[in-house]
This record gives sequence, C-alpha cells and structure tokens, in this order.
Amino acid sequence: MRHLSAVAFAAAGIITAAVFGLFQFQQAGVLHDRLSKVEGDLADRDTRIAGLDSQLSELAEEKSELESDVAYWQSQHQAKSKEYDDLGAHYDSLSEQYGDLQQSYGDLRVKNQQLAGENVSLMSSQSLLQQAAENERTQRQTAEAKLAVAATPPYTVVQGREIKWAFKDSKGNGYNWEMPIDVYRNLIDAPEPANKLRLQKGDGTTITVRDHTRFVDDESFAKVVDEVYDNAASDRQFLYELWYITAQLTTYSTDIGEDPRWALETFTEAGGDCEDLVILIASMLKSSEHTDGWKIQMVYFDADDPLSKNSVDHVALYVETDEFATFVESTNKDDGLQYWKGIVNGWYFDL
Repeated sequence: MRHLSAVAFAAAGIITAAVFGLFQFQQAGVLHDRLSKVEGDLADRDTRIAGLDSQLSELAEEKSELESDVAYWQSQHQAKSKEYDDLGAHYDSLSEQYGDLQQSYGDLRVKNQQLAGENVSLMSSQSLLQQAAENERTQRQTAEAKLAVAATPPYTVVQGREIKWAFKDSKGNGYNWEMPIDVYRNLIDAPEPANKLRLQKGDGTTITVRDHTRFVDDESFAKVVDEVYDNAASDRQFLYELWYITAQLTTYSTDIGEDPRWALETFTEAGGDCEDLVILIASMLKSSEHTDGWKIQMVYFDADDPLSKNSVDHVALYVETDEFATFVESTNKDDGLQYWKGIVNGWYFDL
C-alpha cells in the first residue's frame, strides 16, 4: 500500500509537475505575448519619440529663424525710433523757423507799407526834381545859345564838369573841342620831369639847363589836330596854322616862372614863356598822324646872338620835311615861320 502510495505520490508529482510545466509554458506564452506587445509599444514609442525629435528640430530651426527675425525687427525698430526722434527734432526746428518767418513776414509787411508811403513821397520829389532839372537844362541851353552868339573864338570855358575850347585857324575855320575836367586834371597833374641837359659852349665850358623836351607829348591834341591838318592846303600851311592857333590862344610872358608847363595847361590858361609855347606847338605837331616822318627839334640858343654858342636864353622849334625846313618862333605874333631866316647856331634835340 505504501508502495502504491509512493507511486501515486510520484505520479501525482509528475502530473503536478506536468501541470505546473504546462502552466509555466502557458505563462511563458503569455509573457512572450506581453513582451512582444511591450516591444511593439516601445517601438511605437521610439517612432513617436523620433517624430517628436524631428518636430523639435524643426521647431528649433523655426525658433532660430524667429529669433533672427526678432533681432532684425528690433534693429529696424531702433533705427526707425531714432529716425522718428530726428524727424521730431527737425519738425521742432522747422516749427521754430516757421514762427520766425511769420514774425519776419509781419515785420516786412509793416516795412513794405512804410516804404510804399516813402515811395509816394519820393515820386513826388522826383517829379519836382525832374521839373527843376528841365528848368536848369532850358536855362543852360539858353545860356549856351547866348554864349555862342556873344562869344567870339578863341575862348575856353568850363561847363558841367567839361572844359571846352573854341578857336579858329587863319582861314576862319572853327574848331570846338572838349574834355572832362577830371581827365584834364590827371594830365596836367602828372609828375614833372626834372631831367637836365649839359650844353657845351664854344669855349669848351658847359651850361646846365632844364630838359624841356620831356614835356612834349603826342596824345593831348590827337582828337582835334588832324582836323586842322585836313583844312590846311599843305604841310607848311598846317605848321603855320598851329603857330597861328597858339598865337591866338596864348600871351607870351616872361613872368610866368622857370618851371615848364604841360602843353594842355598852357593851352587852357592862355599864357606862357618861350619854352611853354614851344612845348605846346611841338605837342600839337607830335599828336598828328601826318607828322611821323618829320624832323622836329627843340633848339636852345642865344636870341641876342644866334650865330654863337656862348650863351642860352631862348628856345625855338625847328621843323624839316621833304618839302621845307623852317624855324618856328612861338613868341612872335606876326609870322612865327619867318622870324628866324638865318642859321641858328645852338643846341638841337630831336622830339
């Protein structure tokens, strides 16, 4: 019995073991299924995680782009804010200038009204001045007409800041010539040359005299002298007319002084000594365009003994052309081209 019990017990153990093994097997299958499910769940989770990582990466890129955009727009905002501030300051400045301009405009309107009143007054004054000027012009024209009738050339007048000369030649041809007084003063106020000449006498000694040739000019009479030439019949007649005009306009005087005058000064003041009159005739000759080839000389000599070279007390002019040669005595009132007919032994200087 005990043997059967043991066998039964063993069989029971085997059965139990078998049942337990079957149970384990079943449990293993269940666990395997559960494990497979868990692994599947893990795989799904990994896939979801991978998807989430991908989304996270995309979100990170978007975040980076958004941060870059934010930085850009922040810089733009700062720039626009500064521009806005600058525009605000500029607006304030313009507003202030506008206020100043409005004030200036108001002041100018007031000034304009004042000037309009002054203009009316000035127009009234201008009308009065024009009437006065017209009256003065009428009076001057009347005076000039009376002067033209009353005055007989030669004469010199100063009128309206002009110097006017009127003279005639030996044939009665009249000449009128004028010059602004300021031009005249500039010419006669020019510095006077102080040059000296050393003249050797016949005995070998020397005499020192003022160089009068430096006072001769070729411009003062350029506007009138060729009109005289055109009315002359010959070169000699032209020279005669220049002597004649000088004889009309000037008076010889030994009391004028030792300093020579410019030709225009002698012509205007109607007087001079021998060198002044010689300078005048020589300047009129040199001012003509027809005398370029003429030999024109100033002669220093002794008027009391013209054949010697022992002294100097006079100055005359010597003129030589292809047609004639003659001395011109500026102080003679009869015929200055006939006064010195012989040889004058003096000192000759070209002009």
